[in-house]
Amino acid sequence: MSGNPNVDFVLSLKRGSDTFEMKSADIKEVLGDVSINHPKVTRFIKEMLDFSLLENN
Repeated sequence: MSGNPNVDFVLSLKRGSDTFEMKSADIKEVLGDVSINHPKVTRFIKEMLDFSLLENN
């Protein structure tokens, strides 16, 4: 996401009845003027992904 900030990504994970979805467009909307490739934002996204992957394994 941070390498291509102009591209909208959708990540969907499903395991059994549990699902996780992350849309870069939603993140950008919340961020407003803050860039999605700002170091604190990329760290937060990584932490969200790490947590969701741990929960889905």
